[in-house]
Amino acid sequence: MKDDIKSTILWLSAAVLFCSCAAVPKMDSRKTVLQEELMEKSLVSVGNNYRFMKAVRKAGNGEQVTIAYLGGSITEGALAQPQAENCYAYLSYRYFAENYAKDKTKIQYINAGISGTPSMLGIERCNNDILSANPDIVFVEFAVNDDARISDLHDTYESLVRKLLNSPSRPAVILVFTLGHTGGFWSAQDIQEQIGKQYDLGMISVRDAIQEKITTGKMRNEDYFSGDGIHPDNDGHKLIASFIENYFKAATAKIPDTSFAVPDTVVFSKAYENIQNAEINKAVIRSTGSFLPAEKPVWTYKNNWTHSTSGNEPFVLELTCSRIIIAFQQKKETTYGNANVFVDGAKVSTIEGYSPTAWDNCAAMIAWKSDTAAPHKVEIKMAAGDEKKELTILGIGYM
Repeated sequence: MKDDIKSTILWLSAAVLFCSCAAVPKMDSRKTVLQEELMEKSLVSVGNNYRFMKAVRKAGNGEQVTIAYLGGSITEGALAQPQAENCYAYLSYRYFAENYAKDKTKIQYINAGISGTPSMLGIERCNNDILSANPDIVFVEFAVNDDARISDLHDTYESLVRKLLNSPSRPAVILVFTLGHTGGFWSAQDIQEQIGKQYDLGMISVRDAIQEKITTGKMRNEDYFSGDGIHPDNDGHKLIASFIENYFKAATAKIPDTSFAVPDTVVFSKAYENIQNAEINKAVIRSTGSFLPAEKPVWTYKNNWTHSTSGNEPFVLELTCSRIIIAFQQKKETTYGNANVFVDGAKVSTIEGYSPTAWDNCAAMIAWKSDTAAPHKVEIKMAAGDEKKELTILGIGYM
């Protein structure tokens, strides 16, 4: 009887071992090679690691370290399920906390991604959403939403990078280049990478990692993209997070740089670097006219103004500036209207609050620009025929 039991146990053990071995996918070795290739291609540059290693040392000493992510819908985590826990930003923040921090509770996470927004809106809200938290590390992701054909977005992107680098907390800035695949691949990486090289920044490219693999059939679209060809699914977010983890490893393995200096020369422009916000410096607001304080936040905008359907008094500011960026909300409801912007009495632009393709999204526009800064009276007033319609002004940035 004992021999029978012993034989049975040996048979079961062998069966379990066989099943375990049989369960190993035959593609594992090829998958490992592919993963290694993806990691290698994703790392455009470690860059100067002085500021990053400073943050790593702080984390290792049990000090507070703030990691912030600024970008569009991919950064926000659109189509990750659930979004908050499976977006690439949270996954990579968690990896940093678990692998580099003496006390994980001291690692602060800020996700300042807003769907559909370019670097123009990113720099307008940078003071409120990022710099107010004194970050140690900032990831910037606008390669899908910045149109490489629009020179103003080259200027706002470089100005944003400089603004972050020169901010009081002196954070490490790491650029993330994503891509879309709708009727062809597209990304603003070629423009943004020039800026990264100029400032010797860490750069991570989803495009460089996966585009060739998808084109040659080594990867499928669905291995990264959700059905819309822009946003990654959960696997895609995990892939971006793994690229950032790979950057962390490479940056900590590199011989530490002993200093970092922001160069004075620019690739395109630093015209928007010193942007200020009317919602912070409220002394520049002379009257909000028929635009009343909004009752609830819109995305990350906690202080905003909505036009009352009664009255058409202008929103009035007195600014010493050379450029103005206005952030606003677009809607497709016909109750939403447009407003004109006047500088010293002359109409300079129109805020298009109504759009037939809108989805209650945030938008931004360069309302006015000049070569020199001077005192100006700025007015925002609903357009003719839209006096009784709504419009939400989210923020006003000026240089």
